[in-house]
Amino acid sequence: MADARMKPFRGIEAVPQVSCELVYLQTKDFVKALKDAFLMGGQAQKKHDRVRIVMGSLGCEDPFATLQVTNHGETRIKHCVKYDLGDGWRLVTRKIDNTCIFLFVGNHEDVDRWLDAPGARISASRVIA
Repeated sequence: MADARMKPFRGIEAVPQVSCELVYLQTKDFVKALKDAFLMGGQAQKKHDRVRIVMGSLGCEDPFATLQVTNHGETRIKHCVKYDLGDGWRLVTRKIDNTCIFLFVGNHEDVDRWLDAPGARISASRVIA
């Protein structure tokens, strides 16, 4: 049974891994984008696999150790961390205190489109009060 810290918010689903006092959550947008990447096959499926490797290592000290943060960071969402998956693909997360939220994954254009949409900031802001 999930503890009170993992209570899902609207549009957010709890990921059952808790590591070093960190709670990992994922948005419905992230789940859909990750599934779509798998279904596309080819390079998109390889990016899906890279993200799944990170998700499978959430019990490790630094599950993001194999990824590099993008050169220019991200300022559209407060506390956002954007990782470079290669070939223009990005993993977008938000880290605050003991919570890490998987927000979105996709190619550069899809990520920019998602970040520019008003719903991105609304769903990200609802997670942390």
